[in-house]
Amino acid sequence: MTRAPLRDAVVLLGAAGGVGRGIAAELLAAGHAVIAVGRNQDHLKALGSSRNLVTLKGSLASDADAAKLLGDLNALRRRPIAVVAALCGERTSARLLEKPASFLVKSFEDNVAPHFIAAKHLLPMLAESSPGGLYLTVIGPGALCPWAGYGHLSVTSSALTMLLRVIREEAKELPARVQQLQVASPVRTELNADCACPEWLSAADIGRAVAGLVDGKNAGEAIVQVGGYAPARKPAAASAP
Repeated sequence: MTRAPLRDAVVLLGAAGGVGRGIAAELLAAGHAVIAVGRNQDHLKALGSSRNLVTLKGSLASDADAAKLLGDLNALRRRPIAVVAALCGERTSARLLEKPASFLVKSFEDNVAPHFIAAKHLLPMLAESSPGGLYLTVIGPGALCPWAGYGHLSVTSSALTMLLRVIREEAKELPARVQQLQVASPVRTELNADCACPEWLSAADIGRAVAGLVDGKNAGEAIVQVGGYAPARKPAAASAP
């Protein structure tokens, strides 16, 4: 018996988070099938239901977890055309100098290591199943400047940017696009709506940027930035009397 052809899909890691939900919604609106991966099945239910949406409980805390996720993805009989990593740890506010060294180590374990593990296992899978496919990592604004009260996340975001440069260099022989979406402002989501500022980017803004990259927009750029505050304009010089 001939098997039905594999259906193309975007694998979205961290889909149950505030930004992940916005990305999932915009990918679906753009007509993409989405495999939404998250650690908590109950949180994944918040994505709703759609004929183009499959939710999958999975973790990237270790190589063993990633290997299990890879097996579960293969069992879905979908052809990944892109992997979008919108992974992040808990947003714990702290003054870094008042914390023990173990606090910073834990931040690396929560915010950098999962991205390394994801790329190590899923990038080769993507290159094999869909040559030319997109491996995209979404990074928050902490990498651009010290984030008051969240300095540990600025440190780990900066480290993540360098990690992606290393991955791009080491994976340049693979038939895949490795790109970074640099978010240059805080983001409003349904999870922080009570304290977010109106001028922040919305999760939907991030989702539309991701959908554009999946569709091939800015394909030649290693880092694509979305958002950011425009610099203040200098007042015009007064005219002579």
